[in-house]
Amino acid sequence: MIDNKKVAASYVHCEKIIKQHSASFSLVFGKLAKHKRDAIFSIYAFCRVLDDSVDIHKDPALLAQYEEKFTRMLDGEYLDEPIFIALAQTFQSFDMSATPFFQLIAGIRQDSQFRQPNTDQDLLEYCYRVAGTVGEMIIPILATKHHQILVNDAIDLGKAMQLTNILRDVGEDWEERRIYFSKTTMERFQVTSKDFSEVPSSEYIQMWEYYAKMSNDLYSSGLKNIHLFDCECQKIVWAAADVYHAILPVVRKNHYNCQKRAIVSKTEKLKILARISTKPKTR
Repeated sequence: MIDNKKVAASYVHCEKIIKQHSASFSLVFGKLAKHKRDAIFSIYAFCRVLDDSVDIHKDPALLAQYEEKFTRMLDGEYLDEPIFIALAQTFQSFDMSATPFFQLIAGIRQDSQFRQPNTDQDLLEYCYRVAGTVGEMIIPILATKHHQILVNDAIDLGKAMQLTNILRDVGEDWEERRIYFSKTTMERFQVTSKDFSEVPSSEYIQMWEYYAKMSNDLYSSGLKNIHLFDCECQKIVWAAADVYHAILPVVRKNHYNCQKRAIVSKTEKLKILARISTKPKTR
């Protein structure tokens, strides 16, 4: 029998995780109806601990433990941990697929053994595994009637956001000796790793804009069927995309400086949310 108080407390635990780690995500998705907000937050919290197991704790064994616990949860075993209590309830409440969760775990494991992508196709596959999968996870919550035909749209939004992350974090990633731009594209634009620690060259800026266009195209693809999302979710999806997309103009304003992190101010985020709120819902 479900302990409703324990489930509620578990969802609160997940909400605290998202508020601590992602103010933008919390600000946007916090406007959903409670049952959908709780479900989204439970998924985010699980994704967060998966990522932290390798990114923060540097412990592949911990990632494997979470994978094993997730499998046990799917098999119907009760796990007395807040994230798994909440996530199990989310799986009961929505038409969820386990596949993108396992794909995400594979992507995080791949990232822990990082190798620079050889081609843009390799890069996009990575973006799918670590971010497109998240879109795939949450689409049954945001489009309860049409989620099966919106899977690719949700994946494209996730990939667009991951490319945006990469374009924002070039300098930080290089400090850890990670280059996410593909080898073939860097060669084509005649960009070297020196561009990540010096004043950006014109070649680097051209390559950056090439990837920014790729990201823009993925945003457009992900939003082309926005009318098929649940009516109450349409503005939320627009807002999430626009808040992330707003990072790119900040990078340009910073003159593509890899050593200066591009941050969208809370004021700008609130402006975006206010602008989105005036968009008419589509049916």
